[in-house]
Amino acid sequence: MQNSNSVFARLLSDDIVEFENLGYTEAASLLSRYPRFRIHHDDDDELGYEQYIRISDGVLLRLVDVDILRDNRVSVCTLGGYVSCIFHLGGGSQITEEDGSEYQTVEGTCSITYYPEDRALEDFCRGGVKYVLVEVLIRWERLLEDFFNGDPATMPHLLRSTCMAEDIGTVLALPLSAELHQCLKTLTSTDFSGALRERFLEAKCAELVCLTMGLLQRRERGSSRRPLQERDMEQLDKVRSALVGDLSVPPSLDELASNLGMTRGTLSERFKQYYGLSIREYLLRERMEEAKSLLAREDLHINQVAWQLGYEHACNFVTAFRRQFGLTPNAYRKLELKS
Repeated sequence: MQNSNSVFARLLSDDIVEFENLGYTEAASLLSRYPRFRIHHDDDDELGYEQYIRISDGVLLRLVDVDILRDNRVSVCTLGGYVSCIFHLGGGSQITEEDGSEYQTVEGTCSITYYPEDRALEDFCRGGVKYVLVEVLIRWERLLEDFFNGDPATMPHLLRSTCMAEDIGTVLALPLSAELHQCLKTLTSTDFSGALRERFLEAKCAELVCLTMGLLQRRERGSSRRPLQERDMEQLDKVRSALVGDLSVPPSLDELASNLGMTRGTLSERFKQYYGLSIREYLLRERMEEAKSLLAREDLHINQVAWQLGYEHACNFVTAFRRQFGLTPNAYRKLELKS
């Protein structure tokens, strides 16, 4: 049966092939036979869906929305020759390579990976979390030709050197930008069907690849200044947690800088270098995302939503929301209630 709580419920159409409880290593063999299919995982360890859609020749879309019921260690198989852009929307995991090396995936980030050949990995997830990701896979040659006019010199250096040297593993993990968040939200909430949905998914996958390449390019430009150290990133993660801990009364820039022993300018520069957004832009994005959740509650007046998000005057909240999404909070609420 379909998981009614699926983030991708609108993409789980009833006219595609469905398999029950196949392992995560089975997908590679199915891709040669089915342009679209989904695997329903339903056992003591997990409940949810893994779905694959062939967007075009050399481009695939993978969607995973699984409730992890208890600590779960599974084998997964990468697709060789594909650059993979993985957007982690919920939960995280620990990936173990064949050589024993490990890395973490974290909610709210994008991982860019490349493997020249199919490779088995081990994926460990903690129980009690909802594991959600969107993955766009594109053949290395297709990426080079379609997005960089066949000129490797115009590609982000790290990606170019990895793919051309056929190195193995994660190229980089980056915090999701506001533009990526919005694109992913639009992708998962589509109500298109038939040919319209196919064209829509093709366009959104191309947009996700473009935005990810842009993230890589900005990171490389930023690294020409002062490379962030591990301690810097730990401090910036604390700043982020402090910002979103209570959106009604977030700490000021002065408070954040003082707590870390930094100047305002240094903190602002490093935060944007790490997250791709200024502190103000990041806070606005988080407030607007939370606003959409609060507006889903019919018992909350617009004034109450504004107050919970730290806006003293509701008119300022309405203006910010309309700027971000192109419609007022009331209009957004009406649309959501109809869907």
